[in-house]
Amino acid sequence: LLLLLCHITAWTQANLEPQQKEFQSAITDSVRIQTILKLSSERQYFDLNEASDLANEALSIANQKNWTWAQGLAYKQLSFLASISGDYTTAIKLPMHLTTWAMIITI
Repeated sequence: LLLLLCHITAWTQANLEPQQKEFQSAITDSVRIQTILKLSSERQYFDLNEASDLANEALSIANQKNWTWAQGLAYKQLSFLASISGDYTTAIKLPMHLTTWAMIITI
């Protein structure tokens, strides 16, 4: 079991390196946001703090650009991270920020 866990961790690290390179070379902010959120979801079970920092970074860029689609994706990731950390109150409250985003999607 320990060997399997070590193998999975090494495999995940190897798969993260290309994504980190993609993030560093991302030209547009929309690609940067999507890449940051992808990295966050890759890290969520290995380093919850780093995953949360990445999702907050994506949210910050989304807020600067006032992109509701990106804000929605970032809040979704932050809500999921809160739920897997056991902070269910925050997990429930975060999607409240999505009201405008959800209304835009349904129109």
